[in-house]
Parts: sequence; C-alpha cells; structure tokens
Amino acid sequence: MISPLTYGNIGPLPETFPSVSTTFDSLPGVVSTLPIPPVGVLGTGSGREISAATEFPAVFSLTDNLTYQLLALAILIACCLVIGRYGGEFRVLFKLMSGKIFGGKFTEEYNYFFVNFLNTVSSLGFFMIGMVVVKGLDMYAAPEFRSALPPVVVPFLGPSVAIACILVALFQSAVLRIIGHLTLALQFTRRILFFKKLFFGAVTSLLALPTLLLLLNRSVSQQPIFYFVVLLAALLLLYFIYKTWMLFVEQKVSFLLWFLYLCSVEAMPVCILLLIVRSYV
Repeated sequence: MISPLTYGNIGPLPETFPSVSTTFDSLPGVVSTLPIPPVGVLGTGSGREISAATEFPAVFSLTDNLTYQLLALAILIACCLVIGRYGGEFRVLFKLMSGKIFGGKFTEEYNYFFVNFLNTVSSLGFFMIGMVVVKGLDMYAAPEFRSALPPVVVPFLGPSVAIACILVALFQSAVLRIIGHLTLALQFTRRILFFKKLFFGAVTSLLALPTLLLLLNRSVSQQPIFYFVVLLAALLLLYFIYKTWMLFVEQKVSFLLWFLYLCSVEAMPVCILLLIVRSYV
C-alpha cells in the first residue's frame, strides 16, 4: 500500500495511460504509430536524424529499352546477310591476314567488291563495339553512374559510342594521309591503312559470334562471355601491335618512328576521346 508521502513524491498520475498497441509499437523492430519527429530533433551530426521522406536514386538497366534490342537484332540479321553474300571474301580476308600482305602489288590484289565487303564488316564492327560498351556498363557500372544518366540519353548510348569510334577511325586515317603527303611516304601510309582495314575486318569476323551471344544473353552466363570477348580483343590488340612492328621492320623504319606512330596516331585519339567522355560524366 502506497503511503500519502510516497504518493506525493511521484507527482500527479497521468489522465490517460498508453495503450497496449502504442507500448508494443515503441519496441525495437516494431513500426511505431506515433508521429515521426522532425529532422534535427535528436541533434545534428549524431547519425540519428530521422527523415520523413527518404529518396533513393532509381537504378535502371541500360539494355531494357527498345533501341538496344532493335540494334542487337539488326546486327544479328546483318551478320547473317554478310555471311551469305560475302562468303568467299571471308576466306580471302583470313588468307591475307595469315600470309605476307605487305609485299608486291597489294593495292591491285583486291577489287571494288572486296572493298565494299571490308567497309560493311567495319561498320558492323563499330556498332558491335558500341553495344558491347553499353552491355559492360550495364553489368559493371556503379549504380550512381547509371542513376545519373538521363532516361532520354540511355537508348542512344550504343549508337553514340559507335559514331565516336567511326570519328576516331576517320581522324586516324586523315592523320596518316597527311603524314604520307608531308613525308613523301604515301605508299607506305596506304599500306598501313590497308592493313588496319584488313585487321579490323578480321577482328569483327572473329568476335561476331561471341558478341552476339553476349548482346542477346540475359542469363548468368553473360559474364563469362563478356570476359572471353574482352580477353580475345586484348590478344588481338597485341597481335595488331606485333604486325605493325613487322610492317615497319620490313620497310626498314626505326623503332622510334614505330613507337611515335603508335602513340600519336593510334593511342592519342582514343585517350582524347576518353578524357572528353570523363569530363562530361
């Protein structure tokens, strides 16, 4: 029994007692029905601020759009048409790549039909690069990067990368032609351009099947295919460096000029493009 003295020390009793639901809701792990206090009530900087409306950035897939799917399907159809029309040219292409293509009348050994074949395969290769870049960004890019992209821009990422690659290739060709005119070595620069076109056509032919499997795949097996495509592309890049070195050796050109060619003509435009993209991202 509580004495009057003790009752006086505890103060007046509340008019209403908390209900059972309110008491249980205030326990840890139970959603409280009481109103959330405004931000800053518990003190700033304590890590205990409560926000009534927390916004999370929307992360979406870069390949779940109609443009990407139509481009992947168009590349598949184009590859089938090119194989059906230029079957013999593929054999000639790989024979040229496996043999010695830098001696003799190399410009007279391929006709106008073969030039159209190389241009068609190169165009497919540029669009394959754009689609693989989009696929890689969708698989490995940070959520902050993907959420920062405007939804209007996402469908045009693949064509934009392809157009950028085409512009880089045109710039490299123009630089080589200018160097050939200035140094009176136009025949040599033509051989380099011819080899680059052959090499890119061969690379596109070798990577067409795994690239299509990657673009049209949405299962867990897309990661090994992506690694295979990147590894094969890196090995082919090393082979390209070796073949250009052999070309310069056959023409008795010094190692320094070959190194300058790789840095100024091949690497510098790509680095400039990457720096421009990084500045806008």
